[in-house]
Amino acid sequence: MTLEQTLEQIKKTHGAKVARAFEAAIADIKSSVVLRRVIDALENGNIDGAIAAMNIDESAFAPLRAAITAAYGDGGAAVVALTRFSAPLATKAVVRWDVTNPVAERYLREELGTKITRVTQDTIQAARDAMVSGYSKGRGPRQIALDIVGRVGANGNRSGGVLGLNGPQEQYVRNMRSYLESGDYNAVMRMSKRDKRFDKTILKAMRDEKPLSKAQIDKLTQRYSDRLLKLRGDTIARTETANAVEQSRVDGFRVGIDKEGIPARYVNKEWLHGGGGMRPREQHVYESGQKVEGLDTPFIMQDMTPMQRPHDPAGPAKHVVNCTCTVLMSIDWPRMRRDGVV
Repeated sequence: MTLEQTLEQIKKTHGAKVARAFEAAIADIKSSVVLRRVIDALENGNIDGAIAAMNIDESAFAPLRAAITAAYGDGGAAVVALTRFSAPLATKAVVRWDVTNPVAERYLREELGTKITRVTQDTIQAARDAMVSGYSKGRGPRQIALDIVGRVGANGNRSGGVLGLNGPQEQYVRNMRSYLESGDYNAVMRMSKRDKRFDKTILKAMRDEKPLSKAQIDKLTQRYSDRLLKLRGDTIARTETANAVEQSRVDGFRVGIDKEGIPARYVNKEWLHGGGGMRPREQHVYESGQKVEGLDTPFIMQDMTPMQRPHDPAGPAKHVVNCTCTVLMSIDWPRMRRDGVV
């Protein structure tokens, strides 16, 4: 396979693993919660104590970190194995990839570390927001706790809850419960991520003009939350796996040119639109085929955002989340010869 095919396969394979790792991390947090401790803290109005009782910390996301690290490691290994870092007529250079090299260590320590910290903080903030909202609506401590960690099903596992969701998603779950409790079923039907298997239940309640039972409201809200959690995991998987692999492409090149003493200015980068999606980002379509000279030279988007590459974590979410673009990289041997470098 070509380098591009190999990297796309790495994204696909590891993307599924990253999604499962996120799901496993959240499931572990939920299953480890001692509900009584959370309720006791909430009964005393101690939100910080209730948060602490859930044991949400970065170590809980160790499987997620490991899965993203594996994608980055395999990407870098593919880049150095399938890229020629010596002049066309010269003996092929031997370049080896090692995730303990300084370039890789910086990514794993700084960029990936920041990502894991953000996921952890999002999880804590969603729980905190749910507690504050629960108090404001007069919900009891037990109901608030269950709204956060989910309810135990017939299989013995917790489902529903807001752990693992980001801020907007946690608000969506609150909205869903509020619509169901108030009988605003039209609003429920506009929730695009609702579990449509329950539409008949909603439509019947609308026809009969009867409120849903508490058990029905809990069940519908739980299913809605579960769907948002899967969406969250899939989004993290697509975004962070692509980011890791594209960064490994850049870092693999950096290791290779450093080994051979090739100045970074002789690396050419080309933005390639990934396609897919019903509404492709116009700026990314426009950028496709655009080239820059220099490993550290940014692409300049139409809105003047500088991007070192697709998925650049320094870029805004509108350019990063769920992006499928890639960067093609090559060494400009003709320019090096003209300049007398080789």
